Amino acid sequence: MTGEAIPVYLKLVTDQTEEPAASVTPLEATLVDLLDLSIQAEQAHWALTGPGARGIHLCLNQLVDQYRDWHEEVVARLGDLGASTNGRIAALAAATRLELLPEGRLSDRAVVAFFLERIDRLVARVRARVAVLGDRDPVSHGLLVAIDAWLEMQAVFLRAQPSYRRHATASAKSALVRLAAIDAEVGSGLRDRTAC
Repeated sequence: MTGEAIPVYLKLVTDQTEEPAASVTPLEATLVDLLDLSIQAEQAHWALTGPGARGIHLCLNQLVDQYRDWHEEVVARLGDLGASTNGRIAALAAATRLELLPEGRLSDRAVVAFFLERIDRLVARVRARVAVLGDRDPVSHGLLVAIDAWLEMQAVFLRAQPSYRRHATASAKSALVRLAAIDAEVGSGLRDRTAC
């Protein structure tokens, strides 16, 4: 992958050819990002303040649930490829590339802005990893494409939060147009699982 090192904490344990090993790197990097994002979402909902705190708290809980589902899918795929993962906190801290959530109490608007920025960065990273996988591993490729689409969906729902909309310049109409496009790309029923 361009400029992205294999996470130190994830060790490849395999007797297979180079092909599975080439698929492991993008999956490992995505797992690190998702684990970190889920931990930061947990922390954010504990530190949340402001008039929109209740709605955003519930939204963050849903995001964490989705990240956990993805962890399991990515780890299962890594296992299929013969890789062994280490998701311990100390190992994750050494491998993560995401900036830390600020300490202390956080306003509802700051939390939404923080996660929108992280999700946008993660979408770019996942897309780069999808490009690296290409047609070489259709199963891993499909998993990362689905994660990319779900991350975009999460960003749309976060932008729709009332505390964010009050300050945002993008219209709700453009968010709904993007939501419809994502639904068309990935399939119907996504809103039921990710709606915040």
